[in-house]
Amino acid sequence: MPDILQDPLEARLLKELENIQLNINRLNSDKESIERLLLSVRKNNPATSRNDVTRKNSIKRVFVESIIIERLKDGEIHRTFALFTEVKKANPSMNDSTFRSTLRRMKARGLIRNPREGRWLLSTSADLSEGR
Repeated sequence: MPDILQDPLEARLLKELENIQLNINRLNSDKESIERLLLSVRKNNPATSRNDVTRKNSIKRVFVESIIIERLKDGEIHRTFALFTEVKKANPSMNDSTFRSTLRRMKARGLIRNPREGRWLLSTSADLSEGR
């Protein structure tokens, strides 16, 4: 007898899961549309355009880089974990290895430097007006 009672419950739960998945798909589609729109707006706005923002994934990279640069503008030395925590607030999907790669690329481009392991400082030679 309990199996008969669970069938409507199971069907309702499966339907609920299906609705949730549909909502997730819709939200992901909305998110991708907004990211494309944002990329278009940034490309067409001379005040915010960047030559290196040409792909959808570049938006996230530039966003993360701008958070790091803003945090380091105070001239203080910041630990990797503190910077990562700051970025995670704005981009919860950022993982540790991607973040560390971002720091290495920014260092290679001369935007930031690390005077000691795990410590970061804004490079004095960085052209901050262009974020390069």
